Amino acid sequence: MIKIFIFKSAHTRHACASKEFKSVKEIKDEYIQQFIKDLNRNDVTSLSQIKWIFDHDKMSLTDVKTKFLAGLKANKEMLNSAKIIGDFNAYAGKVNYNKEIENVNDIITFIDVNNDWFNLIFK
Repeated sequence: MIKIFIFKSAHTRHACASKEFKSVKEIKDEYIQQFIKDLNRNDVTSLSQIKWIFDHDKMSLTDVKTKFLAGLKANKEMLNSAKIIGDFNAYAGKVNYNKEIENVNDIITFIDVNNDWFNLIFK
């Protein structure tokens, strides 16, 4: 897995801050927790800034998605952050999701019915 954050400034756009190179066969709970921490970073102002890239030789993107969805649901209390809720609500508006995301349960509903957020972040 490679994890990349993309930051924009007045002078440059660069990808750095954090890169993890891993070839994983399973999605561990600590990956879910780290992803939620990434969502909650103050310097991440949009879901589009987060990129997690997986080695598909050991795990398909479909498997990654299934396991991440299950992991996010199992750790949904960690998503209870005004910042995370706001970022998902802003993204939902961009993809014409017709409901306001106001709480953790709304995030869970959104990630269940919309694949765009996953495809934006995970490669």
